[in-house]
Amino acid sequence: MRITYRKSSIAQSVANYSARKDRAAGNQKTGYFHVGNLAKALVISLITLFATPLTAFAHAGLVSSNPAENSTIQSFPTEILLTFNEDLMTIGEKQVSKFSIHKPDHELVQIGKFKIDKGSISAAVKESDLPVGTYKIYYRVISADGHPVSGVLKFNYKEASSEKEIVVLKSFDFSHFWHLHSWHTIEAIAVIALIVGWWIYRRRNSN
Repeated sequence: MRITYRKSSIAQSVANYSARKDRAAGNQKTGYFHVGNLAKALVISLITLFATPLTAFAHAGLVSSNPAENSTIQSFPTEILLTFNEDLMTIGEKQVSKFSIHKPDHELVQIGKFKIDKGSISAAVKESDLPVGTYKIYYRVISADGHPVSGVLKFNYKEASSEKEIVVLKSFDFSHFWHLHSWHTIEAIAVIALIVGWWIYRRRNSN
């Protein structure tokens, strides 16, 4: 009886050990499976995050202007015209695309209401007797697909300014930032969430 009982106990112990080993192996495989999925998701998110800005360069860009960039003109135009390679967005009376003209002394040139015609934006010049020198046009437009494009171009009226250029600083516009970088921000948050989730998962499984 005792021998049979001992054999039975030993067999049960071996069976329990095998079961625990199988469960441990299964848990380890499951852990590898989850970690593998997290790693794949992290890689895909990173690729998307870094690939998205590259596609932005394919959107609207300035193709011509009147006056032309870096040109020297002898008579100041009555209208400023910027033309882009894609149609510009229009939302009723709201001006989502605009530009400003800065004199050589960095004062603003007075202009009329903006007019949008497909990929062109224009505005009449409402001043005369403008000073000689280098002028700058700061523009920010939104293409029909919703991508904002901003930049600056300059031209000379009769002759270039001899004074040092001063950068025109703009206040931070959160709505502009969110419109331009909303997808990048969401992707960054997703990547951070995956990293934190993976770290929490590894901590729980290591204890």
